[in-house]
Amino acid sequence: MAKKQKHKGQKKKHSQKKQSIKTTVKEETKEKVELKLKKGFAKKLAFLRKQGIANLKKISLASKRGLATIKKAISGFFTVLWKNIVRLLKLLWFMIEIAGIIALGLLVIISAYSFYYHDKFVPRSNLLQNDLSGLTYEQASNYFTPKLNEFAAENFHFTANGENYQLSLTELGIEYDLVSSLEKAYAKGHSGNFWQQQQERIWSLFSSNEIEFESLVDLNQVKQALKNLIPEIAVEPQDAQVIVNQAGEFEVIPSQSSISTDFLKAYNEIRDNLLALRTQEIELEIREFAPQIDSSAAQLAVEKASLMLSEPVQLLYTEQGRNEEFWIPLPQDKSWIAFEKQGKELIPVLSEIKLKSLLTDEIAPRINREHGNAYIKGTEVSITDTVQEAHYVNVEGVASDGFSLQVDESLTKIRDEFTAGKRAISLLVDFEPGLILDEAERDLGLHELIGLGASDFKGSDANRAYNVAHGTALFNNILIPPRAEFSFNSFLGEVSGRTGWKLAKVIRGNGYIEPDWGGGACQISTTAYRAILDAGLEVTERSPHSLYVSYYTWGPYNEQNDGTGLDATVFLGVKDLKFKNDTPAHILMQTKIEGTKAYFYLYGTKDREVTLDGPHRGAWYSSGAAPILEETTDLAPGEVQITQKALSGFKVYWTQKINYNNGEVIEKTIESNYRATPAFGKIGKSTTPENPLFKVE
Repeated sequence: MAKKQKHKGQKKKHSQKKQSIKTTVKEETKEKVELKLKKGFAKKLAFLRKQGIANLKKISLASKRGLATIKKAISGFFTVLWKNIVRLLKLLWFMIEIAGIIALGLLVIISAYSFYYHDKFVPRSNLLQNDLSGLTYEQASNYFTPKLNEFAAENFHFTANGENYQLSLTELGIEYDLVSSLEKAYAKGHSGNFWQQQQERIWSLFSSNEIEFESLVDLNQVKQALKNLIPEIAVEPQDAQVIVNQAGEFEVIPSQSSISTDFLKAYNEIRDNLLALRTQEIELEIREFAPQIDSSAAQLAVEKASLMLSEPVQLLYTEQGRNEEFWIPLPQDKSWIAFEKQGKELIPVLSEIKLKSLLTDEIAPRINREHGNAYIKGTEVSITDTVQEAHYVNVEGVASDGFSLQVDESLTKIRDEFTAGKRAISLLVDFEPGLILDEAERDLGLHELIGLGASDFKGSDANRAYNVAHGTALFNNILIPPRAEFSFNSFLGEVSGRTGWKLAKVIRGNGYIEPDWGGGACQISTTAYRAILDAGLEVTERSPHSLYVSYYTWGPYNEQNDGTGLDATVFLGVKDLKFKNDTPAHILMQTKIEGTKAYFYLYGTKDREVTLDGPHRGAWYSSGAAPILEETTDLAPGEVQITQKALSGFKVYWTQKINYNNGEVIEKTIESNYRATPAFGKIGKSTTPENPLFKVE
């Protein structure tokens, strides 16, 4: 057993030894192979290196030879190119020499040509089919003068109805202007600067310079000469006419035909003869000429005029707070109608002479007013951002608007619109607003009129008219800073006899109207309110009247001058009129009284456009109540005396649209509700029980 194991161990060792020998042999063999391969690769690499070097040498040699060839080719190319350039330059120089010789020759020829004609008519200059080329001005004048003298001694021959007549150039009023004709022909090639003259002289070789002879012949002179020579052809047809006779009625003057000649045709033939310096015989064709306006056309014009006389014509100016109206007295005065010829028709129109006289002598003096500016003097006015209260300022002068009637433009407009059938026609008036200028040259923004308020207190008794004028003066020259709030009552102050007010009618709370101090103050606040609305300012407090007041009807805010609903009532401590200056600049308030009209002007910087639409009235309604009677012993028992009639009520509204310059648009509704009141009166006090028919308060 032990021997077997021993034998196995020896066998294993022998096997391992054998395997080791094999491995060693393999490793040796591998090394030999690798060594052999390395030696073979090295030999091959050395061979390839030698071959590469040899090839590189060949390539280098070839490259050198190629570069030499290229250099030689380039050198040859540039040599040929330079030779060609030299040849080309020589050719160009030769051509330049030839061109120079030609140009010099042309210059000599042109100079000689220009010099020759420097005092002569250029080629192809013609006058009366006579060639003036190469003649001096004096030679041409000497040539034509005897011809004209010879022609002037001749007479024109006319035939009419087989008879022969003659007229000299002098009798026909004909004159020749030889000097003007020659100067016109000579001007070509002799006017302008040097180069312009040369150009015209050269171009004259290719274009004709035909000058028409200057002759002075007048159609009216020819016509009159023929009439004097042959009176029987001097009768012209008479158009039918329409006049206003002594009875003040339209009368047709019949038309008349005539035997005459065509004077225009004769004139054209005379002129053609003059331009050719000939006196060919001219035949005057005598025939009957009919008038352009016959009697039937005149009668038709009378019928049209009669239709136009249906009503008088009203001329209006209703802008900028003014309301002026004038009348043309139709149909009473038919002399205002004139008849103008238009083709073969007679058209009735307003008389231009009478209308211009009316506009110039009557209307313009009533409308035209001088323009004036006002100046803020010696006052401390802050222009900082701090909000201040409205306050009085010292203003020298009154900013007065200027008005000027456009007479000619209005005349044309009136006549055109009258013919078109209109009977209420607006006048054209230039308007220049009065401005407020700052003496200290500080910009307060008082650049333009931004708001105008107007009302009419016509019909007021003396005390009420006095109060309106007295109170309006309290609001003159008030400066309102930006963002400041204006209170009407603050400037109105105490209303009593000791502050200068008089007794006039006012509305009590129950609707009864009776005298009190300051009656008419609401006319002032209403006028101010209208200026505020016209400027589009923010109204913070306003109350309409409780009753409809006729004094506030007139207002220049629409074509009807109806300002109903644009009123504001005030009462110290109870009702006020307030607004904020929401413009970017100061506002100056100025006022004035003109006749029976009150005006408020707001000057500032306009940053919006305002339109007012109204009034839109509701239906009238009555209170339905019995009269309110007060007992009195001045009347017999039961006797009733009405001291104030019942007043009807109604609602009215306006729409105010404000378009700001920044694009913002605001619409506001202005409402006024005028209530109805029963009648007021007195009743005689009775010992009998209360009369059930009346309510007594």
